[in-house]
Amino acid sequence: MTRGLPDPCILGNFVLIYGHIVVARIVETVEWDYPQFHLIMHCYLCHVESGHLELKEHEAARWLNIDELESVGWLPADRELIKALRK
Repeated sequence: MTRGLPDPCILGNFVLIYGHIVVARIVETVEWDYPQFHLIMHCYLCHVESGHLELKEHEAARWLNIDELESVGWLPADRELIKALRK
């Protein structure tokens, strides 16, 4: 990671899977111990410059504004990210 931006290899994966994504800044790095594994999640503020988002790993996705963030049943590590986004 350079100056708060992700490794270029990570960005390359985003471009190949989703189109062209511009990373503005890192929001938070969340670490959480789940019973089965330890999670380290680097979260970035991004916007889609071209292409489209295609859901590949999760059951559902939707755009939320800041007032709708509490409408989702977030997992514990995700709740830490929501706190950071509200700052």
